[in-house]
Amino acid sequence: MLLVFLTIIASILTALFIFLVIHPTGNFVWWNLPVVFVASFVLTFLLFLLFLIILAALHSKRKKVIKPKGIYPFFIYHVAVFLRWVYNIKVVFENKEALPKDKKFLLVLNHQSMLDPIVVISCLKGYNLAYIVKDSLIKVPFVGRYLHAAGFLPIDRKNNRKALENILLGIKRLEQGETLAIYPEGTRSKGPKVNEFRDGAFKPALKAEASIVVLAIDGFYKKRVSFPFVPAKVFLKVCKVIPYEKLKDYQTNDISEYIRNTIIKNLDEARKKYLWLQ
Repeated sequence: MLLVFLTIIASILTALFIFLVIHPTGNFVWWNLPVVFVASFVLTFLLFLLFLIILAALHSKRKKVIKPKGIYPFFIYHVAVFLRWVYNIKVVFENKEALPKDKKFLLVLNHQSMLDPIVVISCLKGYNLAYIVKDSLIKVPFVGRYLHAAGFLPIDRKNNRKALENILLGIKRLEQGETLAIYPEGTRSKGPKVNEFRDGAFKPALKAEASIVVLAIDGFYKKRVSFPFVPAKVFLKVCKVIPYEKLKDYQTNDISEYIRNTIIKNLDEARKKYLWLQ
């Protein structure tokens, strides 16, 4: 959608510039068209970025975001789709139809690359997905402020009080029917291995009496995925949807072990099925 919008605006600007500026002078030649279009597209994109910067500047990170204003998740989704196009990433998404229509769930997934949250967001239209992330990401100028406005929750591991405040806020979000995502590994694996899980990652789902959706991802760590416009392919699979009724009688360490083993099992199956994942 964003790409279409930018293309339409750039086309309009190109037509106006050609007919109002170049054509009256009688100096029009065929190569004016692509040159002006590219310049118009870049200008349109820069103006869009300026709009996002202004939108981010209107938000204060001191404010607790109980329910994100729709405009912020809306643009995050469309920017994610645009970036997926820039990186030319094709997604093989298995069992997507198993995603709950009820958006009150905690999405639990393994973490391989900085690009995997972008691709996952681009594939989950309508869910207004917000991640529980490292505090350092929210400190990034402009980007951090915008993510905070969209409902992303920072976890400061050096400040337990502040971390607890945001976990409680995440629980409240889930209780209100919002969707949250978390990486139990805590950091990127940067490879095919699934790191150990942190048991505390599952507490928000238990406290909010929310379901857990288990998502396996693969192929993001491969070098070709990191280069813009180079064709690449990645794998996503909804492994399990675990209702709260099946979770409530288990300890977080049992849930952690079960989900990690589920992801590993599905990744092993996918790597046998798809040669490009090997």
